[in-house]
Amino acid sequence: MESCFLKQEIVDKYSLKDNIVYIGQQNYNHMQNHHFDDYNLFSNKLFEIITKPDYVGWNTDQKSVELIKEITIKKKIYYVLVAVRPTKKNRTLFARTMYCMSRNKFYRRLHSNRYKNILDI
Repeated sequence: MESCFLKQEIVDKYSLKDNIVYIGQQNYNHMQNHHFDDYNLFSNKLFEIITKPDYVGWNTDQKSVELIKEITIKKKIYYVLVAVRPTKKNRTLFARTMYCMSRNKFYRRLHSNRYKNILDI
């Protein structure tokens, strides 16, 4: 199992128990099986997205922190989301999934204030 750390501002904003985010084999398997193309393109950026996101938001349905990073590859901008969710039992944080959002979906959520620029929290 691997781990990395959330920015303290994110931990404080969402009243998280800790700043350590774990990524187990089960999490990697989910990302690869459910978001194969995105995983192949961005798995090498997973830790960077968690530790240095550009935007952050709270998903009330999934009860997860959504960390978003703008990544440019060959002049194309991708909005890559990593969902970090606490376990119900002891609130340990795990990176549950990673995928690309469409530009339209990202901007809708940004303009509805679901996402905040990391510099604004």
